[in-house]
Amino acid sequence: MRIRILSLFVALCALSPLVAQAQTPPVGDVNKGRAMWMGGGGSGFCMLCHGMQAGGSFGPDLAGGRGLTFAQFKRAVRQPWGVMPSYPKIDDQGLAHLYAFLKSLPPSTGDKVPDWSVANPPAGAPLGQVLGVQFGCGQCHGPEIAHPRRDIGAKAKGFDFEHFKKIIYETAPPTMGVFNKDRLSEPIAREIYNYMLTAGWRTFLWGTSTIKTEGANQVVTVTVDNKGEKDKGLAGEDITVSLLVPAGFTVVSGTADVGGKYVGVSKGVEYVTNPGVLSPFRLMNPNPQVKKEKGDFAIFTIKKVEAGAKTSVSLTLAGSGFPTMTGSTITWNKPAIKRPASVTLTDDRTAAKGDILWGPSPEFLLPARPAGK
Repeated sequence: MRIRILSLFVALCALSPLVAQAQTPPVGDVNKGRAMWMGGGGSGFCMLCHGMQAGGSFGPDLAGGRGLTFAQFKRAVRQPWGVMPSYPKIDDQGLAHLYAFLKSLPPSTGDKVPDWSVANPPAGAPLGQVLGVQFGCGQCHGPEIAHPRRDIGAKAKGFDFEHFKKIIYETAPPTMGVFNKDRLSEPIAREIYNYMLTAGWRTFLWGTSTIKTEGANQVVTVTVDNKGEKDKGLAGEDITVSLLVPAGFTVVSGTADVGGKYVGVSKGVEYVTNPGVLSPFRLMNPNPQVKKEKGDFAIFTIKKVEAGAKTSVSLTLAGSGFPTMTGSTITWNKPAIKRPASVTLTDDRTAAKGDILWGPSPEFLLPARPAGK
């Protein structure tokens, strides 16, 4: 008996350091945690719900860590209590980085109730839009859930509510997280889905541009890329590419691939000079001031770009210096936006009729200025 007890004691002594090691949280890096908080590393855009400095917004303030141990914080991220989706794909090291960042921040004073990043829609708004904002979807996706409607448009053929449910409850990307059916129930999910369906799926168009010097001229080439799945995604039709003619430059010529056409120059067109302020997220743009001017635009039309296809237009400019083309746009009329008449809380990144990509934006990249110019 004594030998058995001694053997058990020795085994426990050998095991105890391993248990302690398993319970010791990894060391986090504040800077890496800050980057993850802002959307890097596949962690989701935490700041859109909890504030840029974790002072609270749609979600509670977490600055200072709220006295949570690492184990409690880990549980809160992977098995949240409220409507927050869970993030099971953030590993322990990533959680340690986030935890270190939050612990580095001074606790919130709590003297003011923070505004939501995307405000609650006013009375009379569609129920699905209201629920989309109140259950957190709008805090990341904007008041009109614009980007998910574009993502669905990329694979629209055969897409229905069952596909939508599977995404939000099971297969959502790491940056979105997975919702709990008991917190965001199926009837609520259906209302949100029906609102999105009424507003319409969007074509997943993307614009990229390059600039090349040819003698005394600058040739700007814009590629319109439909990133939808071939034979499943929506085609973009009746497309217009409007390229700002920069001050000090004149148009030499315009060309387009098959299915496209250079129309000419439209003069005195009003345009937005600071499209970056169109973001509906008030945490980043609390007082957006849209600035407009009038300028000349080179106009191209494209009949259609099918899902999985791309086409290009080119504009040759004469002039010295680097042509800055902020305010250029790619617009299309089909499929048309079907914004319900009762929608008053809107996302300015989408057009009231048709659809639009502003340059520059993540969806429409303008030529990068070379170093030293």
